[in-house]
Amino acid sequence: MTSLFACTACHARLPATGPWECGSCGARYVGESGLLSYLPPGVGTKLDELDYDAVYRVSDEAGERLFTQCRKFLGSRMPASVDHYLEIGAGTGLFTSGLFAKVAVRRAVITDVSASMLGVCRSRLERVARGTDAQFVLWDGRPGCFAGGQFDFVAGFSVMHHVLDYPALLRELGRLLRPGGTALFLEPNYAFHVALNELIAQMLAGLPAD
Repeated sequence: MTSLFACTACHARLPATGPWECGSCGARYVGESGLLSYLPPGVGTKLDELDYDAVYRVSDEAGERLFTQCRKFLGSRMPASVDHYLEIGAGTGLFTSGLFAKVAVRRAVITDVSASMLGVCRSRLERVARGTDAQFVLWDGRPGCFAGGQFDFVAGFSVMHHVLDYPALLRELGRLLRPGGTALFLEPNYAFHVALNELIAQMLAGLPAD
């Protein structure tokens, strides 16, 4: 299995599965619960202090409803199957579970800054995933952690408003997408959507005309 993960110290490829140690320079990337971790010390989320699923009403059924709404609005832009999927800030798997229940995903990298949330997400996906090779990674969007041009679908739900340097994150996600790939972002209220749309418009305006 081809590795999707990069060593940020020497830029070599990490093993496709653990143990998470670079064979070239010896750098180690083992985080909480044995997950592959690209987080510096001290990075986390105060959302771990909540019963997240109870507070935000996350369930398998809610995930399917969210996915159904997204597919209705996106139409043909929502892929019928996904070869390589990347999700940033997946939390406990609200959208992820809806996607996996309805779309054949061959390989997925599911990320968050919370090991406990990823643990809940993993358990949720075990109930709905159909033959998906899913790997769970502690990642906050910093560049250089994944091999470029490997993902045909990238998604983030209710996460962009947590990111301080989201122009840098969008540039990095663009680097990770395959040519012709799809990126999908959903924010929890209208003001966040407007801000994200304005940012993307500014970034597109700065691209070369060709």
